[in-house]
Order: sequence, then structure tokens, then C-alpha cells
Amino acid sequence: MPLIPLDRLVGKHESLMEIARRLNGLERGLVITSGQMGTGKSTTLVALAQFIAADNRQVRIVTDQTDHELFVELLKPLPENWSVTVESGREQTDAMFASIPGDDTIVVSTQLNDVNARAAVALARSKLVLGTIDTPLIGQDIAYALRGMRVSYEEFSDVAVCIWSQTLVSKLCSQCSEEFELPDEDLRHFFPLGNPVTKLRREVGCEKCDWTGSAGRDVLCDVTFIDDTSRRHFRASLLSGSTQDSDPRNNVQMASEARRLLEIGTLGVGTYRDMILRNPLLRSANLIDREKAHSTKLGKLFDKFVAPSVKQRLMDEKLTDTIITGESRVVTCLFCDLCDFTPRAEKREPQQLFHELNLYFTDIVDAVLTHEGTIDKFIGDAVLAIFGAPMDQTDHAQRAVDCSLAIRQRIVELNRTHSLDLPMEIRIGINTGKAVAGCLGTDERMQYTVLGDAVNTAARLESRAEPGQILISDSTRRNIAGGYRLKSIGALELKGKAQAIDTFAVLGKL
Repeated sequence: MPLIPLDRLVGKHESLMEIARRLNGLERGLVITSGQMGTGKSTTLVALAQFIAADNRQVRIVTDQTDHELFVELLKPLPENWSVTVESGREQTDAMFASIPGDDTIVVSTQLNDVNARAAVALARSKLVLGTIDTPLIGQDIAYALRGMRVSYEEFSDVAVCIWSQTLVSKLCSQCSEEFELPDEDLRHFFPLGNPVTKLRREVGCEKCDWTGSAGRDVLCDVTFIDDTSRRHFRASLLSGSTQDSDPRNNVQMASEARRLLEIGTLGVGTYRDMILRNPLLRSANLIDREKAHSTKLGKLFDKFVAPSVKQRLMDEKLTDTIITGESRVVTCLFCDLCDFTPRAEKREPQQLFHELNLYFTDIVDAVLTHEGTIDKFIGDAVLAIFGAPMDQTDHAQRAVDCSLAIRQRIVELNRTHSLDLPMEIRIGINTGKAVAGCLGTDERMQYTVLGDAVNTAARLESRAEPGQILISDSTRRNIAGGYRLKSIGALELKGKAQAIDTFAVLGKL
């Protein structure tokens, strides 16, 4: 059985070919591969050594007695500049590695273990060493397995130049596969980070593939390259236990490779589903992607509705559960409405009306976010803003009143700056009280909002305000400092309220 060339072994698998190209000409360092037993690591390693060695470098394969017969067959006829050494005892390991001649020799160790790992790492300081470990760990996590073999994180980070993990996957039978449209639930599971491909292919089964739906196998890799520019960070991440930055120039992620094979039709839907459910490498990567998608979705949910500082605190303090499920809290609600919108719409061309509304909403949203409030919703030409949720704000009532004054001033300036023939006027109602704050909707569409009597009362106060007037309830008045000029309006009877509400107009700040 002749040595299998790398390009024939991996077919069109670009990840392994990129490893070969990047390592070609490298004189020293540790190249290490991991994976479960029977995934073809040693065969690939030997093919990789052949590609790098070409005709001018010696290759020494260090193997145990179990693998020896395999490689005797694999390497027939043995290339002239190749040799095989069989490990025959623990006490001979160091001497065996130390006796390998030639500065340019490539060493292939088919099984690193607690006996030979330290010697192999030491040898990698002067020679290029390719070794395998039977473990499901991938990337820099392999360092944890090596630590159990008495190789320190510092030693590993000094010599590592490439880490890859590989597994074998069943290729889709092209003879019988059929196009398949993924249901929404599978789309979210298969493509948690978005950009789903709905038209994929699934296994059917025919005589050619023995009714399995699959024909042959492909190699799936996770690859990390470590060079002079990335080594310092790689070492720091190993020592701190943190995750190395995923630079696409130095990383090929197994999960993204699996999705790529799914998209181009090499993998079938059934095989891919089984992989992410049962393969520990793909399952963990998929779970991480789903968490990332959840965080991104939450971040986008708040991007347009809360100030950046509020969003940052939300993400840092991990309040996701209470934000989504809802919580009872005291908040201050601010309703702002544009007066006489219907007559304005009758006198304006739609394009001009749209432009003026954008100016109006821009000023209001900017004022709310400046005071670290949250935009709850737009209702026609009205806006509901809340203060005190989703983040605690001990001065939420004061922030709301300050915001209302800022909105009123911005509208005055907007009318002056744009010389509107129909000046805009607003009315504002503010109330403080208990409400339930949280996310309502489905996984596809969700909105953060507040519900409760406190919201309804603010809306009723806004409807009773005169143009340019800011009305606040007595509960809001009791929660603000004495730095405002207020005018008592008396007890107002509001629609839907059993009792009249003591109300005050905000004239300005003292």
C-alpha cells in the first residue's frame, strides 16, 4: 500500500492544505492534533509530513508496537529518507528522541502520552515535531491534556506552532439526496448566528449508498496557528485560563466548517443534526453560538431604545433573565404627544410630513437617551419613555422631569431653526408608580415594555395637558427634589380612574 498523498487524502479540504502550506519550510516547533480514536489522525499526520518533507528532508516516525504494523503497510515502499522507530520501554523514551539525527529531520509521533510528551516538547525546540493525542479537546484546550502528561502551559506555549482537531463525517450521497427546506425551529438551531440557508439537502437512501443516504467520509477540522505575532497572547490566555481571540487569519473553526459543508451539499441535514446533537465538539460550539446569538439579540433590542451606558451596565450585570421574564418595580413614565397632528397631516404632502416627524422623533429620542431613559414605544405621533427600568435609577422621577423640560426646549428650537409655517407643539404627562417591566412577544419578535396603572395614568395626564404643558402627578412631585417651579392644577378626574389625581404643571427649574 503506497503512501497516500495529502491532496488525495483530504480531497478539496482547504483547512488541511492550508496547514501544509503554512508549515512548509518550518524548521522547528510542535504541531499537534487531537480527536477521538479512529478519526484518522495518524494517517493524516503522515500525509502531512510527506507534503512538508518533499524529497529533501528526512522523516522519523516514532510509533508504538500497536501502530507499527499499520505503518509498515501504509508506508510500503518506505521512502528513502524515511525511517520508523518503535517505542519499546519507558526508560528509553528520552534517549530515543535525543538520538534522532539531522537538524532538518521531521519527527512524527503517532501517540503522545505521559511517557514521551515531555521529550517530544523538548525536541520541538530544535526540530519540527508532529504528534497526536486521543482526546475530544480542541484548540488551546489541548494544553490541559498535555498538563496531565507533565507538560507545563509555559513549555507548550513556547513551542506550539499549529493545533488542529479532526473528526470524520459521512458525506451525502449525491445520487439520491433531495432538496429540503428547513423548518423555522431547525433554522434557529442550525444557524444560531443568522444568515440561514433554507434550501439544503437531506439523506434519502438508494442502492448505490446501501440505503444509508451517505457515501464516503470527509475530514472536518478545527485549526489554530500560532506565530511570532500571536504567541504572546496565546501564552497569556493559556496561563490565565481565558479564551484566545479568534483571528480568522489564524483560526478555522470546526462549527463554521461543518455549516459550510452543509451549505455546499457535502453534508446532509440528518448527518448535521446528529453531529450537533451528539458530537461533543460540534454540540459545545453550537451552544456557544446560540449564547452569542442571544446576547446579540438582546443588545440589538436595546440599541435604539436605551442609552449606551445603560446597555453596557445591563450586559455587564447579567440581568437578562429578569429583563426577559419581567419584574415588578417602581418607575416613572413619560408620555409625549404632538398636538393637532390630524390637521397637520391634512395640510402636508406625505413626504414633508414624514420629514417633519423624523425631526420631531429625533429630538425626543435624543433627549430621552441623554437622560438615560428607555424608549418603550412609538404610538403614532406619541412616545412613551420610562425611567427606572430596566436599570435601577434612584432619581428616575427627576430624570423624567428634566427630560420633559429638555424636550420642550428642543421643540422650540426645532420650530425656530426650520421656520415651520405650522409650528410644532407638544403635551407631556408624567407619573410615578409600580409597573411590571419585561419583554413581551416571541423569539422572532420581542419588545421591552412596561405594563400597569402607572403607565395608564401618565397617558391620561398627557391627554389633559394643554399645548406646551408638562403635567406631573403628585406621586412624581413627591419623588423629585425641590429644584422646580411647579403650579398646582388641583385634583383632575382622569378617564378610568376611580379617584381624582392631584396634578401639577412643571413651569421650569429654579
